[in-house]
Amino acid sequence: ISGRGNIQAAKTWGGKAATCVHKGPYNNIEPSYNALDEWVKGKGLTPIGAAIEIYLNDPDVMQPEELLTQIFYPLAAE
Repeated sequence: ISGRGNIQAAKTWGGKAATCVHKGPYNNIEPSYNALDEWVKGKGLTPIGAAIEIYLNDPDVMQPEELLTQIFYPLAAE
């Protein structure tokens, strides 16, 4: 599928993922990544590829403390 302007098609992985939701400002997301890293390693899982962030609400409407970001780590098949 061809894109148009700022909208481009992309391919993502299919399979298992580890995920968490960060609540708060985008510039304070590192502790959520660290917690997800620790959980993944503690379960003996292997992340593959880049993490994906999904922004669940609008920073133009919400206060920074109320922003929600879902983080996905694609995982290697067991």
